Amino acid sequence: MISIGMVLGGPEHVGFDREVRKLMKFCRENRERGFIGSEINVVYHVPGAVVKPDYVGVRTGTFSRKERCLMVQIAVAEEFAALDDTDQIRRYIFETADEAIGLGKTELERKGVHYDIETDRALLDEWFGEKANV
Repeated sequence: MISIGMVLGGPEHVGFDREVRKLMKFCRENRERGFIGSEINVVYHVPGAVVKPDYVGVRTGTFSRKERCLMVQIAVAEEFAALDDTDQIRRYIFETADEAIGLGKTELERKGVHYDIETDRALLDEWFGEKANV
């Protein structure tokens, strides 16, 4: 199952923060649906006035064999963090989360851990397709 986290480098990117929190809530509310035992924790690193990510793109992070959980980190580029258009922000979050679970699946398989990417892709599709998403 997918879970979402965020590290904010400052208070300035309110729109991006708001949309990631909506996905966090959606994933939390749908946590038990189709859960097979392994998890990918996608963490957005959002640049700000206090701190900026020291890497670019998507990378794997900590893996816990005991908890069967892999962290995948996404360094959000400044131009995406600063977007004002909610639809563009949501599309960016959706596309990068999908990329992250793809990378996570590859890494988990390499470690011999089964991960059901189709369930998480369906969950992301459902979140992205919601029009009201309040």
